[in-house]
Amino acid sequence: MKKTLLVMGLLALTTTSTFASVVKGHDSKRGCTLYRVIHTDSKKQIQKNETVFLNKEVYGITFENLAIDFDNREAQVDVVMNVVLGLNRNIAETKSIITADNSQFTALINQVNRKISLLESVCLNANNEIVYAKALENN
Repeated sequence: MKKTLLVMGLLALTTTSTFASVVKGHDSKRGCTLYRVIHTDSKKQIQKNETVFLNKEVYGITFENLAIDFDNREAQVDVVMNVVLGLNRNIAETKSIITADNSQFTALINQVNRKISLLESVCLNANNEIVYAKALENN
């Protein structure tokens, strides 16, 4: 057990250049709060209107724990920042909403519980509705 933890710790330390923090900004065009993953070795850097939301080793954002409300024509998911060694954290305190009239509804639902395909950014409005999300791109 100790050897496994030691190996995982060394692996985490040797690969930290591929990890990132999460920054928080505002998308005034779409009226939502934008959460973005910023990699330390990326060409994409923190913008003037952004602040660090989580300064941990994050490797992406995922949607988890889908709940469908057929009466209200919406789905709810936990928007999770995937932190190294499984210390994941939710962005919002409650589940975020994906409404049926969202143009990305099917694509967003298909992201639920996917660990292979990570998200780079998620934009939530004041009602905790997911306005859009963008897949993580290799830089």
